[in-house]
Amino acid sequence: MREPDLYAPMTLTLKNLYRLLTRPDYPQYNYPVFPEAALKGQTLVRFWYRFFQAALPAELDLTVFEPSEHQNRTLTRLLNRTGSPGMMGKWFGELSNMLDQRQLFRLLQAWMDRLTEWSYQSETLTRRLDAYIADLINGHDVPGPELETFFRRLADGLTAVNSVDTPMLFRHSAVLCWLTLYALYGSRMTDPALDRLRAMTDRPFPVLYERYLSVRDNRLPRVITGGDCVLKSQPLPAQMYFGYRSEIEAAMEALR
Repeated sequence: MREPDLYAPMTLTLKNLYRLLTRPDYPQYNYPVFPEAALKGQTLVRFWYRFFQAALPAELDLTVFEPSEHQNRTLTRLLNRTGSPGMMGKWFGELSNMLDQRQLFRLLQAWMDRLTEWSYQSETLTRRLDAYIADLINGHDVPGPELETFFRRLADGLTAVNSVDTPMLFRHSAVLCWLTLYALYGSRMTDPALDRLRAMTDRPFPVLYERYLSVRDNRLPRVITGGDCVLKSQPLPAQMYFGYRSEIEAAMEALR
C-alpha cells in the first residue's frame, strides 16, 4: 500500500461523519438519514458537543467542543484532522487511559440513543456507510492493512447473513462508534489503546451484541407491575422474545 498523501483532504474526520448524517449528498445523493425536523439548529460543533457529552467520560474536559460565537482554531483542526499529533496530547492521553469495553459500549449506546431519538432511516444509513467506508479505504486514509481489513469487516457486517440475529440499529451504532473513535483520534489512530480495544471487541456483530446485552441487562427486569395497565419502566431484553421474527421486524419498521 502506498503512503498516504499528507496534503490530501482526509475522509475519516468528524466533519465528514457529520456530513454523512446530515447532508443529502454525502458521500452520495439519496434520502436523508434524519428527518429535517431533527436537524433543526444542529451545527457541526453543536452536534458533536452534545454527542460527546453523552458518550465520553464525565471526567474529560469538553471545553474545546463547546459551541461559541467564534470557533477556536484547535477545534477546527480537530474536526478536520489538520492538527499535529501533539495537539491536545494530554487530553488524548487521558481518554486513552479510559478506553475499555465499557467505554466502547457507552459510545455505542450513545449512538443507539441518537439514531432512535432522531428517527433515522435504516436503509439510507446502510447505503451511506457502505459508500463511505469504500471511499475511506480506496483513499488510503487508513494506515496499514490491519485497519483496512477491520473497516471492510465492519461494512460487510451490516449485511452479513450471520448477523441476522443482531438488530440493525446495533450494527449501525457499532460501525458509527468505531468511525467516531478513529475520526476523533485522527493522526493518532495508531494509538495502542485503540489497538487493545479493537482486539477485545473485534468479533462478529452477534458476539459483540451478546456482550452488550450482558453488560446492559445485568439484572432481571421488573415484569410484574403494581396495577393493571401499568407499563414497565424498562423493556424486556431482545433475547427473551422468540418466534414471529418477520412480524416483529415489520412492526419495528412501521414504528420507525
